[in-house]
Amino acid sequence: MHTCSRISPCPVCIFKQICRRKTVIYGNACASSNHETEVYPTLRVVVVIIIIIIIIIIIIIIIIIITIIIIIIIIIIIIIIIIIIIIIIIIIIIIIIIIIIFIFISIIIIIFIIIIIIIIIIIIIIITIIIIIIIIIIIIFIFISITVITVIIIMIFIFIVIVIVIVIVIVIIIIIIIIIIIIIIIIIIINLLINIFIIINDVLHISFLQRVPDLVDVSRLYGNTLNP
Repeated sequence: MHTCSRISPCPVCIFKQICRRKTVIYGNACASSNHETEVYPTLRVVVVIIIIIIIIIIIIIIIIIITIIIIIIIIIIIIIIIIIIIIIIIIIIIIIIIIIIFIFISIIIIIFIIIIIIIIIIIIIIITIIIIIIIIIIIIFIFISITVITVIIIMIFIFIVIVIVIVIVIVIIIIIIIIIIIIIIIIIIINLLINIFIIINDVLHISFLQRVPDLVDVSRLYGNTLNP
């Protein structure tokens, strides 16, 4: 009768077997038909199954991690796009407000200058009429009387007229100087507003350029992870 042997195992055997007759577990056993045996899977098969399960679990975990990373990248890109859109909208609103303010200030300046020009023209016309009237009166006085009293009255009247004209001219000069100062101040304010807008635009542009390399580095990092 053929029996199991640890020294000379049967080369046909693949699984560990339990000998019912001897009730002993051998490392290998004979697969002869004269020997009643019950076949059980070896530890090797169990280990292979465990390894396959572990590999499947690892693959599932990797797929989940990659999916989470892709979702995070998409969310970050969406947030950055939203922030950029908000910044663009704010810049457009600021530009519109500055343009409206500039137009309003320009209209006010134009109206103010037109009013001043009209006032100056009216003053010049009044002064011209006064001078013409004075000359006519002087001529009339000269023709009416040549006495000393008349001459004195005429001189006093001329002196008063001259003083009045000088005062009017001084007032006009002061008004013109004030107008020029106001126009200069308005131009300075407009220039300051334009400079402030340029500074804000430069700051926003520089901030955006500083953020773009970080986004590119993050995209490259995840890209290298996803594309080995």
